[in-house]
Amino acid sequence: MLFTSAVLPTVQTQLSGKRPIQVPIYSLDTSTDIQPLFRLIAPFQKGETPTFIAHIKSGLRILVEQPQSLLIFSGHAPLPGSLILPRLNDSRARTKASATPLSESQSYLNCARANDFFGFIVNSKHITTEDQATDSYQNLLFSLLRFKRVTHHYPTHITIVSHAFKRRRFLELHAKAIRWPLERVSYLGIDPPEEITPRRTLEEGEERDGFGRWVGDLYGVGEVLARKRVGRGWKGVYEGFLDEHVRALLEWKSGEGGREVFGGRLPWDEVGVAR
Repeated sequence: MLFTSAVLPTVQTQLSGKRPIQVPIYSLDTSTDIQPLFRLIAPFQKGETPTFIAHIKSGLRILVEQPQSLLIFSGHAPLPGSLILPRLNDSRARTKASATPLSESQSYLNCARANDFFGFIVNSKHITTEDQATDSYQNLLFSLLRFKRVTHHYPTHITIVSHAFKRRRFLELHAKAIRWPLERVSYLGIDPPEEITPRRTLEEGEERDGFGRWVGDLYGVGEVLARKRVGRGWKGVYEGFLDEHVRALLEWKSGEGGREVFGGRLPWDEVGVAR
């Protein structure tokens, strides 16, 4: 995920801008050095490595265009038993029985670094990772929290870079759930080419397992989405300081029917608030 006001490195730099760039991560490379990077991806994502690379490049490009922004790669654990595909020119592939301990967000950052940021001239202090999110809702919310931790204030605007078919999920459901104003979010969607995954297949899958699930369970606390979180390594507790309002949001159980929006106060209710 990419935020134009999101999370920054642990160092406080002279960030005058308040825009995070968030790139939600759904695949992983397992390398720890500059050798060919192997990416751990789910079987249904086979062939989509160029799309994930495009997400990284887009985040870097926006950071160049908005140098006072913070680029956040967001994503926690990979899925067990996924297919490991090599980066770029390497045609080798193998399987891995269990997930690597390397977080998905760190894998994206490693990929960017190993490729010299794909030629983009960026300030590496304006790039960071969020490594607790296990689904798209958490990608959005936890990146906001990461941004706050690094900059000591919440962003005024967010840019999200992800798949185009997930646009409605992020804007109509996740932003609504955390009460983030749509006029303060931008979305750049990049899907795999039609020959890799037909648009119809993507939209049908999203309607069935993505938007279709979240529309009736805004906070992911129902049986199906909660089980997915646990399967991806979620322990049920956010690691890090939370003010009482955000803690109340994280503990919210959606009310009757799973669709009731949290009504308590939130620290980003006012533009430019610094807490």
